[in-house]
Amino acid sequence: MWRAWLAPQPWNQGSINVHGAGAQPGQHLTPVVLLGVLTLLLGLPGYWRWGSRFLLAWMLVAWLLLDLVWQRQLLWRGQDTREQFAGLPAADRPAQGDDSFFWAVSQKAKAQLPAAGARVFVASANDFIGMRMAYYLYPLNVYWRRGGPELPGPSQFRTGDYILLVEPTAVRPLSSGGRLRYAGETWLVRPVARMADASLYQVR
Repeated sequence: MWRAWLAPQPWNQGSINVHGAGAQPGQHLTPVVLLGVLTLLLGLPGYWRWGSRFLLAWMLVAWLLLDLVWQRQLLWRGQDTREQFAGLPAADRPAQGDDSFFWAVSQKAKAQLPAAGARVFVASANDFIGMRMAYYLYPLNVYWRRGGPELPGPSQFRTGDYILLVEPTAVRPLSSGGRLRYAGETWLVRPVARMADASLYQVR
């Protein structure tokens, strides 16, 4: 149990908001759960005997214990981050992190786009992937709609606009290679670039 609580854990999307120490498969007794149970077992008797001062003191102790476990994880993660990025210029760090896929696709896509004025429509069936892809394409004029259809209707497009498909996506290129199909609509396009799990097209 103690080993699971103190085991180093990598960064993840919930690290900034979640006290995840001990939250491993098969490990149900985490520090948060244990201190919660102790609060129930000791809190009421302590309150009846010593009043609210006991509850306040216990809350402080519980908070400090949780914070010590958190600080241990933070120190380990900081060391892991230093080992991963030490010596790399800031411009090269995204290519080594968890967003390396988005960084690589955005760099290849930007190399095919004009310096200014291009409208880029990001299409993905996964909200997180679409959001991250749009983020890495900024400050270009990027369209991405969370929770909505992957693409607006063809009438919203202009000749010269770009469509970046990022898997998973329901937008499908037709066998001719010059059209995209989605939700019963068709776009006339020109293939521009193909990447792993992503494709860039220009509207004709």
